Amino acid sequence: METACLNTEGTREMPNNEQQVTPIEHPTDQQAKILRSEDLFEGRRQIFIAHGTEIYRLLHTKNGKLILQK
Repeated sequence: METACLNTEGTREMPNNEQQVTPIEHPTDQQAKILRSEDLFEGRRQIFIAHGTEIYRLLHTKNGKLILQK
């Protein structure tokens, strides 16, 4: 199984040919889970995330970036 690795920008890259990816372990996120953005967005450009009493908007830009807005 291949592990996700950090690219030069400090973000995680996931291998294209792997279904299951092992996250990079950090002491504070031992139960970390990787979700593919394609699975979250399901073809949409934005989704809304309820966190506590707040609603956040997660945008997928035309340049392939993600923007989280409160």
